[in-house]
Amino acid sequence: MNSELVDTASEIVRDPQILINLVSKRVKQLNSGRASFIKAPPSMGTADIALTEIIMGKVIPKGIEIFPLPEVVKMQADQAAKKEAAAAAAAAENDDEVEEIEADTAE
Repeated sequence: MNSELVDTASEIVRDPQILINLVSKRVKQLNSGRASFIKAPPSMGTADIALTEIIMGKVIPKGIEIFPLPEVVKMQADQAAKKEAAAAAAAAENDDEVEEIEADTAE
C-alpha cells in the first residue's frame, strides 16, 4: 500500500477507523469482481485503487464529513463543465439538423 496515498486519503477522510473500514470494504468489492471507478495499471494493488478512488472523489462515505482536496474539486468542476459544453454542442448540432430538415421540406 502506497503511504503517500494513505496520507492524502487521510486528509479527505480524517477519522482513521472510518478510512480503514472504507478501504477494506472497497477492496472486498474489487476482489469480488466489481469494476474500478478509475483506470488503473495492472500492477496497482486493490488497496491503492481504493485509496485513489477516495482521493478522486469516486468513493464517498455516506453520513461522514469529508474534506475534498482543492485540486480534486477543481478537476470535478472541469469535468462537469466539459460534459455540459459537450451536451450544449450536441443540442446545437441537433437544432441545426432540424432547421436543415425544415428548410428542405419547405422547398
